[in-house]
Amino acid sequence: MSDLRSLTPEITFRRGISYAGGLVAIGVIYFVLAKGGLTLASIHPSATPIWPPTGIALAAVLLWGYRTWPAIFIAAMIANATTAGSVATAIAIATGNTLEAVVGAYLVNRWSSGCSTFSRPNSVAKFALICIVIATPISASIGLTSLAAAGYIDRTNFVNAWVTWWLGDVTGALVITPVIVLWASSHDHAFNRNEFLETVGVLATAAVVGLIAYSPLIEQTPSRDPLGFLAILPMLWAALRRGPRDTATVALVLAGITIWGTLTGGGPFTTADLNVSFLLVLMFLISITVPSLLLSADVEVRKKGDCAARRSNSNGRSQSVRKSLSAPMQQNRAFLPWQAMICGSHYMHWACSLPSCVRRSDRGNGQGRSIWSMQRARKWMKCSIRSWICPGSMLGYSYPQLPNSRSRACCKK
Repeated sequence: MSDLRSLTPEITFRRGISYAGGLVAIGVIYFVLAKGGLTLASIHPSATPIWPPTGIALAAVLLWGYRTWPAIFIAAMIANATTAGSVATAIAIATGNTLEAVVGAYLVNRWSSGCSTFSRPNSVAKFALICIVIATPISASIGLTSLAAAGYIDRTNFVNAWVTWWLGDVTGALVITPVIVLWASSHDHAFNRNEFLETVGVLATAAVVGLIAYSPLIEQTPSRDPLGFLAILPMLWAALRRGPRDTATVALVLAGITIWGTLTGGGPFTTADLNVSFLLVLMFLISITVPSLLLSADVEVRKKGDCAARRSNSNGRSQSVRKSLSAPMQQNRAFLPWQAMICGSHYMHWACSLPSCVRRSDRGNGQGRSIWSMQRARKWMKCSIRSWICPGSMLGYSYPQLPNSRSRACCKK
C-alpha cells in the first residue's frame, strides 16, 4: 500500500506533463494554420475564406475532450492579436472560436455518436447539419460583431465578411475534422497488402486528377474547365471501395490542390476577385465531401450487415446440424421412464444377487478382499446397466437374460 501511495505523485506528475505537452502541440498547430489562413484574407484581415483551424479545434475536442479548450483560446487570441484589431477584439474572436469547437463537439457527442459519427449515414448528416447551422455561425457572429462594435469593419461590408468567415469555418470543419478523427480512431491494425495498394491507388488517382483539372501547371483554357468534374471519380472510388477514412483523405488531397491552383490563378474557379474564387472553391468542396461521406457510410453499413448475415446463416446451419445429430438421443431420453418401469424386475434381481457376489469374493481373504470386492461389484453394476439399457436400440431398452454372460464376466474379473 505504501508503494502505491509513493507512486501516486509520480503518476500525477507524468499526467500533468502529458496534458501540458498536448495543449502546447494543439496550440502550436492551431496558431500556424491560423496565421497561414489569415494571409489569404482579402475582404478583411480577420475574415478569411480558408480557415483549417476550425477542423483542428473540433477534432481535438472530439478526440481528447473539453479540457483542450485553453490551447484553442490562447492560440486563437495570439493569432488574431498579431493580425488586426485590438486585444479586446482578439479576445472576443478567440472566445467565438473556442465556443465554436466546444459547442460543436458537445452537440456531436450528444446527437451524432461522437467520434463514431462518420460510421452511419444519419450520423454524417447530423454532423454536417451541426457544423453548418449551429457551430460555425457562433464564431462568425461573435467575431464580426466585436469588430463592427469596435469600428474595425464597415457595416456595409458586414454581410460579405460574415459569409466568407462562415464558409471558411464550415469547410474547415467538414474537410479537416473527418480526416483527423477517422485516422486517430482507426482500429485496422492488421496490415493487408491488397487494401494498402488500393488505398495508394485511390490517393494517387486523386492527386493526378487534381493536377490535371485544378493545378496551374497546365494552362487554363475554356476547354479545360469541364475537367473539374473528374474529381467525382476518385471520390466515388473511395466511397464505394475504401470506406469513410480514405474518402475523407481523398477530399483533403483534392482540397489542397484546388486551393493551391486557385491561389496561383489556375483551375476552373479562378475569377478576377480572389475572395469570390475561394468561395466557389469552398462550395465545390462542400458539395463533393458531404455526399461522398454519406455514401461511404452507407456502403460501410451495408458491408457490416452482409457480414453479420453470413455469420448468422453459418451459425444457423451449424445449429441445425447439431439438432439433427441430437434428435435420436432426445428420442431415447423420452423412453427413460418406461425403461425404468420395464426393467424394474432386472434391477431387483441384480440387487438380490449382489450380496452373494460380494460374499463369494470375501471367503478367506479378510477385510482388504472385501473392499476390493465392492469395487468389482460397482464395475459389475455398470456393465449390467449398459447391457440392460441400450440407447441405440429402437425403443431405448432391451430384455437381457439374467444373469447374462456380460454381467458374469464383469463379476468374475
